[in-house]
Amino acid sequence: MSAESENYVKPIVAAQDPPDLTPPELVPAYEAETIANRQPLVDPAAQMQSPEVAERKIDGQARSVVPTEGGVIAAARLAEADREELQPTLQYLLQAVEKLQTSFNDKIRYDAGREAIIDRLHAEIQEYRADLVLKLLKPMALDLINLYDDVGKMVTTNKSKVEGSVVAQKLLALLEDFQGDIESFLDRNGFTSFTSPEDEFDPKRQRTLQRVSTDDPTRDRKIAERIRKGFVYEERVIRPELVIVAVYEAKTEN
Repeated sequence: MSAESENYVKPIVAAQDPPDLTPPELVPAYEAETIANRQPLVDPAAQMQSPEVAERKIDGQARSVVPTEGGVIAAARLAEADREELQPTLQYLLQAVEKLQTSFNDKIRYDAGREAIIDRLHAEIQEYRADLVLKLLKPMALDLINLYDDVGKMVTTNKSKVEGSVVAQKLLALLEDFQGDIESFLDRNGFTSFTSPEDEFDPKRQRTLQRVSTDDPTRDRKIAERIRKGFVYEERVIRPELVIVAVYEAKTEN
């Protein structure tokens, strides 16, 4: 081996720890003596907890920890100093949490207000859309409703006059079918016909064409006859039902 190699290896060998030459049979006795020669340790936490003697496990064995008055005072002062040192940090963290809570509450209120605005705008858009469609379709619908009424009036008026005439009866049947087609066309575009099921006159959904007197007080403001159906568009009355209403009039004695 060259001189350079020897000079390089020797420092590495010299830096290694010396081997442990303690006989195996003397190892337990050596460790026991080392543990026995150690000095008792003073536990500051135990001193702060109680002035009495505390116990602490050292290397798996319970060792007595003897508190001293000076140690207790020093530990207490140290803890007080730590609290005073941490007080500004805790105060800063508390203020940061309060600011974060305030910002969160403001964000919640902002989101709730924005949702309310969006809902209102959506409702207004839907209402405007429905009104726009109704404005576009209403003139046509009213003309078709008038045609529907005229065809129905023609059929009602001539039904009793065409008895015995097959051609006239077929013509009236065609008119009735045509009236039904008009009603179906209106219904497909949202204009639905209706007849109020109640006998009581409803001024919101019905219109009086004629009033007839009656001596029966229970028939006052009751429907005497239904002339034409009414039509609604999305629960809005486009043309009220046309009816004849009975009005009670007491008999006068001469």
